[in-house]
Amino acid sequence: MNTFTTVITATVLTLTTATVSAKTSHLIPTDDSVTTKLCMTAARGNSHALRKEIKQSRLTTKFVLENVKCNEQSFLSFIDQHGKNSEKINYLLTRGRQVTTATDTEIAAR
Repeated sequence: MNTFTTVITATVLTLTTATVSAKTSHLIPTDDSVTTKLCMTAARGNSHALRKEIKQSRLTTKFVLENVKCNEQSFLSFIDQHGKNSEKINYLLTRGRQVTTATDTEIAAR
């Protein structure tokens, strides 16, 4: 029974470490552009700092969501993949609404 408990514990710790390391990838900004600052601020997970950065950039939240790309990903996808507090940041940006973007296949089907 003791060996079984040890195996289960080791498996859980391994899976937890893999999940945490996937979310905490180290990001390095390549330039000092407005969009890079927005992406990096969003990835840090500080909602107050992100609101301030969007306001200082003189862009609207809607514009950021629809047009800003981070590492060739949509803003929300980037935050979801690389950001801390991604759910909180997503809620801040979308005001709690479910945001979906149409794929090329869906657009072609119209």
